[in-house]
Amino acid sequence: MSQPSSRPALPRFDQLSRRQRVMLTVLAMLLVVVVATATLVVILPGGSTNRGRSPGSTPSAPAQPLTLAPLAAPAPVQATPGQWLPAGPPFAQAIAFAPSAPTTAYACGSAGRSGKLALAISHDGGQTWTAQAASVSGQMCAISVAPTQPNDVALAVARCTTTCGPPTLAALYRSGDGGASWTQAQIAGSGFTLVFGWQGTTLLAATNTPQHPLAVSVGGGPFVARDDIGRFPGQISAITSANGTLYAQLQAAAGNAPLVVQSVDGGAIWTEVSFVDNTFPVSFAATASDGQALIGLENNATVVISRDNGQSWTRMPALPSGQTLATPAFVARAPDGTLVARLQTADVTTPTFMLAQLAPSAGAWQTFAVPPAGTILTALAWDASGHPLAVWAANPDPRAADPLWIYHF
Repeated sequence: MSQPSSRPALPRFDQLSRRQRVMLTVLAMLLVVVVATATLVVILPGGSTNRGRSPGSTPSAPAQPLTLAPLAAPAPVQATPGQWLPAGPPFAQAIAFAPSAPTTAYACGSAGRSGKLALAISHDGGQTWTAQAASVSGQMCAISVAPTQPNDVALAVARCTTTCGPPTLAALYRSGDGGASWTQAQIAGSGFTLVFGWQGTTLLAATNTPQHPLAVSVGGGPFVARDDIGRFPGQISAITSANGTLYAQLQAAAGNAPLVVQSVDGGAIWTEVSFVDNTFPVSFAATASDGQALIGLENNATVVISRDNGQSWTRMPALPSGQTLATPAFVARAPDGTLVARLQTADVTTPTFMLAQLAPSAGAWQTFAVPPAGTILTALAWDASGHPLAVWAANPDPRAADPLWIYHF
C-alpha cells in the first residue's frame, strides 16, 4: 500500500471559483506564447535565417551574372567649344577614362531605363559610343579603370530604395577584356559599396561592415579582407594612390572634415596622416590622375602640389578672391600640368559654383564656366599630348533628362 502524500490535495478545475478558473486560463495562454516565442526562427528575405550570423554582419551581394546585349548606338557627340552640352549615352550617369589610354572611356547608368543597367565604351574620347544592355538592375553605378591597363575595368552597381551612399550594398564586377565580359567579385561575410580605387592593377574596394571596411584584389585575384583600417572611425569615401602610397578618406559624420590615412604596404597597415607646408596645415584634396602627385588646399585659398608624398609642397597662385574649392572637392591635373577645379563662393549658405583653370606657368586662375545644375564634376579628359580636352559632369538622379554633360575647351 502506498503512503499517503504529505502535500495538500489540489482542488480540481471544476471545483475552482469562476474568477480562479479565468485567471488559470490566462496564465496557460501566456505560457504557450512564451514557449512559442523562444523557439521562433526569424525568416529573412531570400529564405535565409538569422541562425549563425554574427550581430551587425552584412550578407554579401547575391550572385548576379552580368551578361550583355547590344543596344542602338547613341548619337555622336557634336560638342561646341566653350559650351556645356548633353553628351554621351542617354542612360549614362557615370564616366571614367583610362589614364594610360586617354581616348578610351567607359560609361554606365540606368537613367530612363527603369533601373535596368546599361554600359557603353568609346575609343575616340567620348565622341562615339558602343552601347550594351546589362542583365542586372541598379539605380546607381560607379566605374573606374586601372591606371596602367585600359582594358582592366571595375564596376559597382547598387539598388537603392531611397538614396545611395557609400554604405549601400552593391554588386562589384571586374572585366579584364575592356568590358566584353564581367566577373562578379565576392568576399565572405561582407558586401561592397560604390567606393573603390587602384594601385597599379591591384583593386581596392570598400566594404559595408565596420569590422572589414576594405578588400583587396591583386592582379584580378580573389578579394581578401584587410581590417587594419577599421581602427579608424567613419566610412571610406575615397581610395587613391600616388607614388606607391595608398590614401583613403574616411567620413565619420556629415559636416566634419574627412580623416586621411595612408598605407605603404598595399593596404595591410594604415596610419593617420596630416599634411603641413612649413607651419600651414594642408587639406588633402586629391591625387593626380597620373599617380605622381598629391593635390592639397592651404588656408582654403591656395592649391598646393606635392611630388614626394607630402614632405614638401609647391604653392600655386591663389584662388580667385572669395573662392575656395567646392565640396565635394573636384580638382584634377592633366599630364601637361594644367589644373582644373570646381570652386564655390565662401558664403556656404547660398554658394555659387564655377569652374576654373590654371595653365602651366600661368600667373592666375581663369574662371571659364558654371557647371550645369544638379551635376557632379566627374572627369577631366585630355588629348594625346596631355593637354586638357574636356570636362565631364554627371547628374546622379536616374530621373534626369540629361544625365551626362560635356564642356569642350
